[in-house]
Amino acid sequence: MDLLRHCSYVLAVVDEGSFTDAAISLGITQPPLSQGVRRLEERWGVRLLDRSARGVGLTAEGRRLLPVLRSLVADAEALERRARELGRDPGDLVCGVDPALAGLTEAVLARLAERSRVPVRPRPGTPEVLVDALRGGEIDLALVRHPCVTDGVHAGAPVTVRTALVRPAARETHDAFPVPRGLSLVLRPREEAPAAHDLLWHECLRAGHDGPLIEAEHGALAWVAAGAGWTLLPWAALPAVPETVVVTEAPPRLSLRAVVVAREDEVGQQAHAVLAGVARGADGG
Repeated sequence: MDLLRHCSYVLAVVDEGSFTDAAISLGITQPPLSQGVRRLEERWGVRLLDRSARGVGLTAEGRRLLPVLRSLVADAEALERRARELGRDPGDLVCGVDPALAGLTEAVLARLAERSRVPVRPRPGTPEVLVDALRGGEIDLALVRHPCVTDGVHAGAPVTVRTALVRPAARETHDAFPVPRGLSLVLRPREEAPAAHDLLWHECLRAGHDGPLIEAEHGALAWVAAGAGWTLLPWAALPAVPETVVVTEAPPRLSLRAVVVAREDEVGQQAHAVLAGVARGADGG
């Protein structure tokens, strides 16, 4: 049993006031949240939350345990931050990388290492997780999808990334509808970057997309190669593609956008200059 995770579930329900809002804030669905709280209650043999038609509230036992729960979760987070800091070489530049920007990030990190003359260590994560890591001092900067919430950190101007529209060879596009019709659109999961995902989805609908949406961490090209879907990827991330797949440059409104966020403005400005210099290149040059 993941004690800390289930304790954080209880705190989320208390802070948000409902299981539904707590699940949204945690980026999970409601069933595993409810199951996690129930397992914790069963393990301890005490009911922590009152569930009724009027809402959710703490039981008397839950109110007594709440300060301990908060302290436990806060201490665990502080311990993890401190351990990561001790595990870092103080001369390294730790850069968070968004998996949706694969290909682009490798080019940016290589140029950044060349310019800064210090080792650059990548740390993968979703935009929200990486921005939180910046606030906690765990990393120095991050390259993430735009838009995202950047309160408390330095953010550069968003940069438009050269983006590939990848479609089955049998499906053509035209000026009125620059996207293939009647196919699934395959994008990374919304929970990774809700704001960026929703903006891109909206623009795809405006461009004429009329099929379903498939959310997948991996395998987007497999959908395209099978003739069942189309997708948008950073141009630099494209491997060799089969003959059944056609790659064209996406219209500007369907292009991915990236932004550099950093703890220190000077570091962020340097990374932003590198990003701006490679974002439009096919090979990061």
